[in-house]
Amino acid sequence: MPQDTIHARLREHFPALCQTLPQLPASAYQLIKVPANTTIFNIGGTCEQYLLLTGGKVSVKMLTKNGKSLLLYHVTPGQSCIITTSCLLGNAHYPTFGETETEVEALSLSRQMFSQALDQSNVFRKFVFDGLGQRLADVMHRLETVNFTSIDSRLANTLLSRGQDSSRIEVTHELLAEEIGTAREVVSRHLKKMETKGLLKLERGSIVLQNVETLDSLVE
Repeated sequence: MPQDTIHARLREHFPALCQTLPQLPASAYQLIKVPANTTIFNIGGTCEQYLLLTGGKVSVKMLTKNGKSLLLYHVTPGQSCIITTSCLLGNAHYPTFGETETEVEALSLSRQMFSQALDQSNVFRKFVFDGLGQRLADVMHRLETVNFTSIDSRLANTLLSRGQDSSRIEVTHELLAEEIGTAREVVSRHLKKMETKGLLKLERGSIVLQNVETLDSLVE
């Protein structure tokens, strides 16, 4: 991959890391692409690379005791995965799994280059730990939301987030259940109640938002 392409990706999505190029040249990065609906790491797997997302979306999930998956967070362009970071720092196996929701593009650093950059670059070290702290706070907030807010509130918030660009949302009830931390049957029941109230319309494989203001009023 031409180094000017790596430079362009860093400037666009990770400008702070441009300062690390003397210690971490563009040749240290690999630009990779992963198809949609692909598991990029799995529970118990070893972590061998540090990924900086430049395109697409990755969902990171955990398995509950009853075998259901729960969304912890998304990784989007300009971000890295805190689970991956913690596994690299602690030399630990993955406790969660990650899946691509769309085609994903990322800059990849090997474990060796990641460790070398931590040792040699104050800027890189600050970037890694600042990101770790910020995303950890996001995860804690999400877990607090799952445990202490109502199903209707979580469901309405997720629908509104997904419906920012279009009133028609292409999403399954199962995926919504993963995102808000409940069972698919519960999501289907609450969506049906919302449809009865005229807040949305259920279609095969999609949901059409019809009353955004009332949905927003449900968000706690």
